[in-house]
Amino acid sequence: MFGLYLMFNRNCSDALEVYTEAFNAQVKEKQTFKEVIKSNPNFPLAKEDEDLIIYSKIKIGNMQVICVDSSERSLAGFNTYIFVKEEEDVVRKAWSILKQDGVIYTELDATTFAALHGSLRDKFGINWMFTVPKPKVVSAKTEQIKLKLPTSKSKSEQFNIVKEKQSVANPVKDDLPIKWE
Repeated sequence: MFGLYLMFNRNCSDALEVYTEAFNAQVKEKQTFKEVIKSNPNFPLAKEDEDLIIYSKIKIGNMQVICVDSSERSLAGFNTYIFVKEEEDVVRKAWSILKQDGVIYTELDATTFAALHGSLRDKFGINWMFTVPKPKVVSAKTEQIKLKLPTSKSKSEQFNIVKEKQSVANPVKDDLPIKWE
């Protein structure tokens, strides 16, 4: 099983609010340092760190992401991307929210491999890569081709004539079933 663990620079609560809005996500769990550490006298806790998030779990679609605060500064976007492969309306909404005060690496645009693709670093230092897959090419409806050919033609000649007619009628798929009459 794969998962994501995101460490924020003392702004995890803000990130959870933005991600909840961007993806209609749900915060499943959220605990502060104060809630977890207060009963442990062996763990010193600075007053300014009490309300930082020691553990939270957010559900984005079918994915669960662990989000925490760091009491020390971490490097923004340290070689980690969250890959989002969704429908266009979902991607456009999230993109428009997360690009605010962020850094766009690749504009959200059509590519040779996707209907839309782009990447950015949000204002919390998290890298995001968005992809809207290209629509699948729907092949023509499979139909039987009924032909009456003169019997003077051999089967191989008849087959070649049928294949020729199939490719003209249906250039996408030339393996339609042939019904000989």
